[in-house]
Amino acid sequence: MLNNIDYTVDIHLPTPLKVSSIYNQYMTDPRHNKQDFIYCEQMIEGSKEYFKTSELYYSNMFILRKDLFLEYCEWLFNIINKLLELHNFKPTSRCFISERLTSFWLYNHKNKYKSAILPTVTINKSYFR
Repeated sequence: MLNNIDYTVDIHLPTPLKVSSIYNQYMTDPRHNKQDFIYCEQMIEGSKEYFKTSELYYSNMFILRKDLFLEYCEWLFNIINKLLELHNFKPTSRCFISERLTSFWLYNHKNKYKSAILPTVTINKSYFR
């Protein structure tokens, strides 16, 4: 599948998932801790506006140039560590909120660098039965 990858691209994005809004999608899922989302909106400038949009780069999937990956990691784990200081949130909550944070980061960087969308395949759980 990666045979046709363009190595001149800085950011390879997954095909975005279309949702009513990122905010609504997160807040209406019973598995998600709503307070984590509220903390992130308060901590991250511009996130409230982004979370009103409908394109979610889910599953924490991407391919980045090394320097961009290191920048992303520093940004993301700084926020995750701040959330850990605020309260003891579960590992699953970290994954769910990091998906939205990753999506926000990718959204804010995709126009600053050469980017491309790669196809994404989702396997239905019934496939494994």
